[in-house]
Amino acid sequence: MFHVLERGYGQQAMFTPASARWRAHRDRRKFDSMVAFGAVLPRLRRRVARDLRLPRGQDRVEFEQLTERRVLALAVRLLDLGFFRIGSEDYAERNDSYGLTTMLREHVSTEEYEVIFDFPAKSGQRRVQAIADSQAFSMLAALKRRRAAAEEDRGRAGRERQVKQAIKSVAAYLGNTPAVCRASYVDPRIIDRFHAGVTIAPTIGRVGPDLAKAKVRARVESAVLELLEDAGDGG
Repeated sequence: MFHVLERGYGQQAMFTPASARWRAHRDRRKFDSMVAFGAVLPRLRRRVARDLRLPRGQDRVEFEQLTERRVLALAVRLLDLGFFRIGSEDYAERNDSYGLTTMLREHVSTEEYEVIFDFPAKSGQRRVQAIADSQAFSMLAALKRRRAAAEEDRGRAGRERQVKQAIKSVAAYLGNTPAVCRASYVDPRIIDRFHAGVTIAPTIGRVGPDLAKAKVRARVESAVLELLEDAGDGG
């Protein structure tokens, strides 16, 4: 049935009559199935609305409410309102075009109470789609908050590993255990400032790390004292 005749330049393909009949049959079945789908669509929309609905008086989706059922309901709502293609990872990788399930974070933004989708669609055509739906907006806002919180947790865990390594190095230098070093020799404000993204790295970048040089050591010590003073001032 899928016989292909190839002729002419560029291996141009021509479908046989058998193939054409199969495609017509497939298309007819596809369109016929829309009748059945249209009959159940109102019931599907009611179910989606019920799964997305929040308790009375609540307008913000909490993390624990991001259940599989609610997230799937969001996907169906977006497909219904935005007329998106579903998409697949393989197609996105091969064609650099996206559907609902393969969009990247940079493709989605929120503006007031609208969700804006701006992404390369089929054949690489840019598509911008705005959806003004309160339930979809609340769900997507919660998903973005959860992702940001998870990234912050991962970032803090990474920073804490760096702190432990630094404490271990200092402990070896002082001849103590890391536990004793952290408890008795490291000002906790140093660690707090590091987690806040404030360090003396700019000073070391300017003067170098060679503490055997008196001028370098003086500059580094001055930077540490300034950091501690800023921490004490809440800066």
